[in-house]
Amino acid sequence: MRQSNAFLEAYFSNFIEGTDFTVVEAKRIVFEGVAPINRPADGHDVIATYRLLTDERALTAVPADYQEFENMLRARHALLMDARPEKQPGRFKTVNNKVSGISMVQPDLVVGTLKYGYDLLQGLTEPFARGVFLHCLIAEVHPFDDGNGRISRLHLTSELLRGNQAQVIIPTVFRGDYIGGMRALTKRSEPGPITRACLRAQEVVSTIHEATVDGAIEAWARTNAFVREGQNARWENYDTATEIEWRDEVPATKDYWNAEDNPQGFLSPNAMGR
Repeated sequence: MRQSNAFLEAYFSNFIEGTDFTVVEAKRIVFEGVAPINRPADGHDVIATYRLLTDERALTAVPADYQEFENMLRARHALLMDARPEKQPGRFKTVNNKVSGISMVQPDLVVGTLKYGYDLLQGLTEPFARGVFLHCLIAEVHPFDDGNGRISRLHLTSELLRGNQAQVIIPTVFRGDYIGGMRALTKRSEPGPITRACLRAQEVVSTIHEATVDGAIEAWARTNAFVREGQNARWENYDTATEIEWRDEVPATKDYWNAEDNPQGFLSPNAMGR
């Protein structure tokens, strides 16, 4: 299950940031090493995220102090952005960046703000609280030129796995809710919406227990996870989702397996070896 969760988190986490591959393409990139000809850096981002998420020993390591935490943060970013040297992999920003038109923490205040946040983190013991706090801290500081969202979600996963809790994975169908929660935090200093979004994500993830990647893709498809914004789909719990009735290898509920109606490229039962 760790492999399937890592793959889906890598896929969805990059999709949030605009790295738009079908799930079939992402499988080939990660497991077959088939790099996209015209988008090699995007392909590397997905592979690097997956590798970071499957290095369980490094992912669950506990930093002894702030300096170890900063070193860990920089090292993860260096691996994630290795294919994008122009983004200064592993180096904090030297020019300020913006999110939704709002300036983030100034470059000369990044270290001090992260250290202050790290000190506050030590007062939290519950894994979910620690994870969401750390995720929001990194996202709000935005310490790097790029990759801040993916790195912040990676640290959320790190805290949850260390505490033996279900991951928080944000699928395509839930992207708007997640982004809305982050905007409420950034623009209005309201932590409630992003906390509720993360709780909802953890709830759905906890209902899926497929060991194989193909099985997990099918399970996530049943929850409407791959449906894009604007298609009026609701993200369902897997254990309460409508069962798919197979008719000539096509679900009776929604024809997601057909290419014309399937921009996400869901695997058909045949492609998954059913």
